[in-house]
Amino acid sequence: MKIALFLLTICLIGDCYASQIYKCNVAGKVVFTDKKCDGEIVNLKANNSNSSEEVKGLYNDSKWYRNYPGYIEALELSERINVPVLLYFQADWCGYCRLLEKELLSTYRGKTSLKRIIKVNISPEAGDDESLLFESLGGKGYPTVLIQNQFDKPPTWLTFMEKINGKWKTKSANYLDTIIDSSIKSIQ
Repeated sequence: MKIALFLLTICLIGDCYASQIYKCNVAGKVVFTDKKCDGEIVNLKANNSNSSEEVKGLYNDSKWYRNYPGYIEALELSERINVPVLLYFQADWCGYCRLLEKELLSTYRGKTSLKRIIKVNISPEAGDDESLLFESLGGKGYPTVLIQNQFDKPPTWLTFMEKINGKWKTKSANYLDTIIDSSIKSIQ
């Protein structure tokens, strides 16, 4: 606990990214210091390199980016502010898409959960770029929902619909929260 408090203090007092922190053994005790010693360098990775005010200016947490141009913009923003991207592939005529929107995505709980990530609504029927993106990610039907945590790995497929007693139902907002929590933790 003392070590964690010490590291937190270092980050709050000074710029913890400007100098290196060393983990040293002094008189049988572990000490963290910015003075060079024979110990190992501690990597203090930032969860986000932007201040909260900068992030507010960069990102509207209620916004849904649209189609392929929105996807590119969302990926650039995600890399900049270290936030996962949710990809929602849908078609205007898709009944299951409307059900997912009605029962989860447009509910108060759904919107509250989704504010923590960047969202992209993509209609593969809107153009060639959208269709190629959908196909390249293995999309075959609607709705298709994926979450992009890391840029060097493929997105994770999510299942929000399940068949219960012969009827398709949308999974709960708790499921959405769990997925988002896991995604955020995986990129920090």
